[in-house]
Amino acid sequence: MYPRGHFIGPKGKGHLFRVEQAGDQDMSSILALALFGTSVRLRQWIFHGALDATSGRGDLLLSSSPAHITITEFLDSPMVLPDSVTAIESAVGEIKAQSKFAGIAMYLEPSAGSMVFFYVHLEIKLNMDFIRNVAIVGAGGNSGRHIAEALLATGKHEVTAITRGDSTTTLPEGIKVKKVDYTDHDGLVEALKGQDALIITLGVMAPPTADEVLTRAAAAAGVPWVLPNDWSCATDDSVLRDVPGLGKVPRAAALVAEAGRSSYISVATGFWYEWSLSMEVGYGFDIVNRAATFYDNGETPMSTSSWPQVGRAVAALLSLPVEAPADGGPSLSAYRNQQVIVRSFVVTQKDMFASLLRVTGTTAADWKVTSQASDARYEAGGKLIADGQLRAGFGTLLYARLFYPDGSGVFYGKATINAELGLQEEDVDTCTRAAVERAKSAAAA
Repeated sequence: MYPRGHFIGPKGKGHLFRVEQAGDQDMSSILALALFGTSVRLRQWIFHGALDATSGRGDLLLSSSPAHITITEFLDSPMVLPDSVTAIESAVGEIKAQSKFAGIAMYLEPSAGSMVFFYVHLEIKLNMDFIRNVAIVGAGGNSGRHIAEALLATGKHEVTAITRGDSTTTLPEGIKVKKVDYTDHDGLVEALKGQDALIITLGVMAPPTADEVLTRAAAAAGVPWVLPNDWSCATDDSVLRDVPGLGKVPRAAALVAEAGRSSYISVATGFWYEWSLSMEVGYGFDIVNRAATFYDNGETPMSTSSWPQVGRAVAALLSLPVEAPADGGPSLSAYRNQQVIVRSFVVTQKDMFASLLRVTGTTAADWKVTSQASDARYEAGGKLIADGQLRAGFGTLLYARLFYPDGSGVFYGKATINAELGLQEEDVDTCTRAAVERAKSAAAA
């Protein structure tokens, strides 16, 4: 058993680490540790070893789940300071290098009962850390807003919205804002400096160069993690071949790897449920006019996510330790440069229809129900694109292709990381209710 403790003290002004008694360990050696000038987020430390109370010398290993820290150097003689946080904060250490910084160690001298401080040189061996600063492009959008709110709700992250200078979009409360010109590379780099992660959420009609501009700026700014604009369905070769324009999804991840400074995690969510159910071009339902079009027989399963679930998934992912804990468990590094899959649930169109009947209090007789072969609907989408109706054509073609009975709608059976992130399967009717309200609002607009 070793003494354990926790951080206290005002944010941004250093932290006082207060040690508490644990077991029979001698507490006369170390009482507290105050650290300054470091961005390392440490949650809980375990003290191993002891300092010599007479000379102030010794080799003390402080280990924790986020990091291993070794005191490697002491001043020749201790300096005695008053027992006050103000005095501690006045002794701010100088950062020596990226992985080294200075700080203050103090212990309780049993004979005199006084606080004695030692200026020490600490070397951090970062074997695990946590993401703190997160930038989001598209924080005012449908998925981006839920992601930002979920990150803020954890209390573990500082969230910054990267927006255009002329943007008037309302953003979640508590989010920081940096306005940029997306054509100004240097300005983007400056806005992204100090960020631990960049999340890109852009609409399907965003400029084709947007991903590359943001990815290269993140690399130049030294952002270690990027979640690219890949909130997608299955992107296997056959789907990419059949859906023009969808190829930019894996391309966004490849850009991160090419830049060579950041790691990516592509979060595949499947189609957004409340968005897709609220429009006929999506899951085939015209809720306001009570019409349903089944792809084929309406029994093709679809992996889908609600916007709140997407937010929870990203917040849980970015709250994982960067490196795996000693006792095992998920980590960001385990998913480095990979696509991961999350979902709310798997449903067929007939499941969705049953939920709509429950939520709206209607019966099947109240609806006009038809069916269309998924490949025929796919061809219809291609004709719309050829006629210049790009948005409607792309949506029709994309959804029809993912409703092919080939497993593409459920990522060909690939596993999710829901369990690793602590995500529960959502209630279908609750999500359907949100889609119904969205459809009604769109019709009234």
